[in-house]
Amino acid sequence: MFAVKGAWASEELIFTEAQISALGIEVVNPAIADVAPGPSYPARVELPPGQEHVVTAGEGGVVEAVLASEGQTVAAGEPLLRLRSAGIAALEREYLQAREQAALARQQTERDEALYREGIIPERRVQESRSALAQAHTLSQGARQALEAAGLDAKDLHTLEQTGRVSSTQILRAPFTATVLEVMVRNGEQADPSTPLLRLGQTSTLWLEIRVPVEDLAGLSVGAGVQVLHATVLGRVILIGQQVEPADQSVAVRAEIHTGAESLRPGQLLQVSLLEPSGAHAFRLPASAVVHRGEGQYVFVQSPQGFRVEPVRVLSTSTGDVVVNGTLSTDDRVAVKGIAALKGAWLGIGGE
Repeated sequence: MFAVKGAWASEELIFTEAQISALGIEVVNPAIADVAPGPSYPARVELPPGQEHVVTAGEGGVVEAVLASEGQTVAAGEPLLRLRSAGIAALEREYLQAREQAALARQQTERDEALYREGIIPERRVQESRSALAQAHTLSQGARQALEAAGLDAKDLHTLEQTGRVSSTQILRAPFTATVLEVMVRNGEQADPSTPLLRLGQTSTLWLEIRVPVEDLAGLSVGAGVQVLHATVLGRVILIGQQVEPADQSVAVRAEIHTGAESLRPGQLLQVSLLEPSGAHAFRLPASAVVHRGEGQYVFVQSPQGFRVEPVRVLSTSTGDVVVNGTLSTDDRVAVKGIAALKGAWLGIGGE
């Protein structure tokens, strides 16, 4: 049905236009790849400073219930943990008393100011009332800040102010939208004020800490591309360290991930490749274009007679795409569908 001429690297598969159409063979033009991967290096996924938060029990207490689990994404204000704390009850009581004293001081000041305007009391009495009001207000604000430092949010404080009910139960909530990286306590455990309870992280931005041998740093600069091997995770170098690790003579190179961070986890170990200028013979194609024969890699390029077989070398892979090195051009038309028919014709005549 089909004819083949030549050796593997230059074989011609003879196909008519009618056969190409009937077999559903489709072609695309290769795109020039701006960068190609270099050698691979070990790397560790890290959270940038300021994106990690450790939840603690402000006043200490007994853990009644852990309300979030590791790996869970929590929204700002979402409950994380419930504590029973005598210290919280004491702080709430002090706050309510301070608020009441401030309210009484405000009423007294308003009365004295009215009496002073009528000439009934001297100015000194008004000044004393205003001073007492300022002091009561300071005490009230201090008591409120103590509750905030202990972990009560605006909603909790509003409920306390409206109901006036003191409770020893405290709900610790997420301060921002984050991922629960670690739960460090269990139900029933005693938690001191400094005890870490949960570790949260904002994982929308992640870093890669890469160990690169000193001899491979030549030509590397801030802004160079980085790709996680076998994944569609890309980043850019933001820092090249100056300290050499004596044990393995490597330098820390830091990259910020800009594509695919959602597929990684802080602390994850992986291999990455630093992307280098690709040169004149690196092209991006759909992964379906590449076929294997023995240990070789090939693509089918359309020709006047049908298709010719061109050897290539795959430099990198990502979801749906590959970067290959080969004697192609952007004017070539490479088969990306109907590959099974082309490969079958090729192998059926040429054999393995």
